[in-house]
Amino acid sequence: MASPPGSTAKAPKDQYHHVIPRFILREFQSGPKKTKRERNQDYRKFGFVDEKVWFYDIEKHTLEQRLISGVHGVNNLYRDVRVQDVDEIEKKLSVLENTSARILRDIHDVIDKPLQNERQATFTINRSDLEQLRKFLFIMHYRKEGLSLSYFASDHPENAPIRERIKRTRKRLNLESPVHMWLYFLRYYLDTPHTQIGLDAMKGTPMSGNNMDLSGHLFKSMLNPDAENFEAITYQLQSEGYYLGIVQAASGEEFVLGHNGFGLWEGVAAVGPQIHRLFIISPRIALLLRMNMFRPGLQDEKRPFFCNSDLLEIRLPGPTCSTVMFNSSKQNGLDALNYKASSEAKNDQFQFPITKLTKRQTYLINSVVMLNARQQGSLTFLTPQIMRSTVRTHWRNKDPEVRVEQPRYVPLIRRLTSTSPAITGDIAKSFQKIIRLPAPRTISLAHSQSSTSLSPSSAVLSQSTSSHPPAEVTFPSSFGRPGSIAEVDDHIKLAEKTFFEAIDCLLLNTLD
Repeated sequence: MASPPGSTAKAPKDQYHHVIPRFILREFQSGPKKTKRERNQDYRKFGFVDEKVWFYDIEKHTLEQRLISGVHGVNNLYRDVRVQDVDEIEKKLSVLENTSARILRDIHDVIDKPLQNERQATFTINRSDLEQLRKFLFIMHYRKEGLSLSYFASDHPENAPIRERIKRTRKRLNLESPVHMWLYFLRYYLDTPHTQIGLDAMKGTPMSGNNMDLSGHLFKSMLNPDAENFEAITYQLQSEGYYLGIVQAASGEEFVLGHNGFGLWEGVAAVGPQIHRLFIISPRIALLLRMNMFRPGLQDEKRPFFCNSDLLEIRLPGPTCSTVMFNSSKQNGLDALNYKASSEAKNDQFQFPITKLTKRQTYLINSVVMLNARQQGSLTFLTPQIMRSTVRTHWRNKDPEVRVEQPRYVPLIRRLTSTSPAITGDIAKSFQKIIRLPAPRTISLAHSQSSTSLSPSSAVLSQSTSSHPPAEVTFPSSFGRPGSIAEVDDHIKLAEKTFFEAIDCLLLNTLD
């Protein structure tokens, strides 16, 4: 609505929009958690809420406790100045977050209960809540600042297969920029029920056959520049193409939260990239989306095609479903979508086994997070001592791609050691002297493994390949710029020889 004549429109105050919701950050909070009432009292009294998390700035090499209110966010990310209520999208996001927070709290309640006869923990959820959770996961990936700029940029290299479609859609909807298009579809995802998005994705095409026909149709439609529903297709491909699994960190281990740790993809197969999508929910719980073709029982252990994925080592059983009225043997894929949209289907119950990971498998999850954290990014964790062990394991990983990224975490090990209560006094001083490294030099290295998807086409096209800009990596070496992976490996081995021998020696002297 325009301002009255002669009046001066007052610009709304900047608002800090979290990319990672506060309810997830509070799972990583150091110190006792506050109730909502206590948080409100703190804010009225001090103007802020004293809730802090450990925050490692990769570029600055700083480790400190920061207020939750000021991390993992950006000013005015969801603000739409084209509408009367500029914060409308943020308000709608908060509704979805409240529902998701309740669901994720229920998962934590399940793993907190003692198991009878060492049975596997199982989480039960109805279809209505499951649909909200799946929407939350999609939007958690979609809502990043970087994607707001690139997701619908027609000149972005990863958008080449759908460039004409982006241009036509922007013109049809009268949207001025990629950011406006990103906001437009964010509003669509928030306003439209999960199952209706699936029906929107199938518009204009008669369907027959089973559920696999849905995916085939969606892939073909994505390449059609005249189709008007590709925002729904992008959403539905994740919904139909992946199943959800819940994993729990090994006892004594914790998951690490990266600044871009929602929707990271991992794994490449002959049929395309992105075997997995990873979502870190807390130090104890992570959600994994896995391609349906890799469900247990659908593929032999020895797969007949190329496949490279560390996380496939994790056996991830899918949910079992108790439907109210649907007979899948007598219906086709479109019938299934129509049933899911019915009121009867909302009472369907899903039982999700919660997979307790081994120590190695927990590290594999953390390795994906740490490998894909950007040089300008950050890591958040709960327990410094456990994080120190995690980074140490990461340092000893022999994978060539991991090794070129390892030096950026040397300062973190040093700072975690200095904050550890197990190493104090003269021993700590000696340790700091041993691991003092020469001034770092900066090299430019290109990521070639899993990363966040930068475009709708790279999220859904099996023939697409990942293209990442070079990341600035700090290499702590006095030997100059490394010329190859082998040289990087030699440098790391040289540092490791004294580095971890010193750690082992000092820790042995501090054990009770």
